[in-house]
Amino acid sequence: MWATLETWLLGDGEVPELCIGEVLPHKGLRLSCDTFGPSAETTTGAWTAGAATEGDITHRLRGVVVAAWRQAAVIDIGECLVLLEPAAVRSVQTADGHEALERYSADFKTPSLGAMGEAVGRLEVVPDYEWEAFHQLDVRRDWRLTDVMLIDRQPVFHVRPMAQLDITADRNPSSCYLVDLEPAQKVVSSREPAEPSAENYAIEAVVLEWHPEEGWGVVDSQQTPGGCWVHCSHIHATGYRELVPGQTVALEFEPADQDGLTYRAVTIKPL
Repeated sequence: MWATLETWLLGDGEVPELCIGEVLPHKGLRLSCDTFGPSAETTTGAWTAGAATEGDITHRLRGVVVAAWRQAAVIDIGECLVLLEPAAVRSVQTADGHEALERYSADFKTPSLGAMGEAVGRLEVVPDYEWEAFHQLDVRRDWRLTDVMLIDRQPVFHVRPMAQLDITADRNPSSCYLVDLEPAQKVVSSREPAEPSAENYAIEAVVLEWHPEEGWGVVDSQQTPGGCWVHCSHIHATGYRELVPGQTVALEFEPADQDGLTYRAVTIKPL
């Protein structure tokens, strides 16, 4: 999926200088939406309009709504979770009387949790401070960089293919990267960094605890000593997503620092 990556993220050290084929660690994607609403279709996925050489790619995403709050939502499109927010902004007054801007659109109409939603907009890599300050559900993950374009819109529009993200590239306000990303394959255990095979990519785990009012819990397996953190958005199931202590599940996970645990679920499938 093609996404915009601002060049200043390299200058600030948030994004490393990566060559094509290397992994961009722990980043989230946001679709700045032109529209968002319920969908009668049942197929999840991502579709694009335009070409990278045109410098501006619109995406149509369709997936299950797994979280929602004021003018924001997260949908599961099958291969990953994506944050959705309106592209437009409006001026609002804060509680202490100051003026501020918030993302808002009358065409951003969030379906109910568990329902299918469809959105159209432009993908972008989100700076870490936005996740840590504003977003309730952390959907950051590792991405493999499969292609890079440097976009410069001033003084004339120009697209330059790149072999890597380069901190020495032009970082004027009219420049940005357009990066093609795919979910990086997860390693089952930090102690066993070999590529996972079909036999060990999904492992068996048991639910230790579940907090339905907050939508999270802990599962345990031989490969995740100390427990693995799970959010309801990680559960692959139809209808209301929850787990029951003692339940057996198929687990795909990643090393992480999450609420005192050293592992975090990527997917959970009830057995």
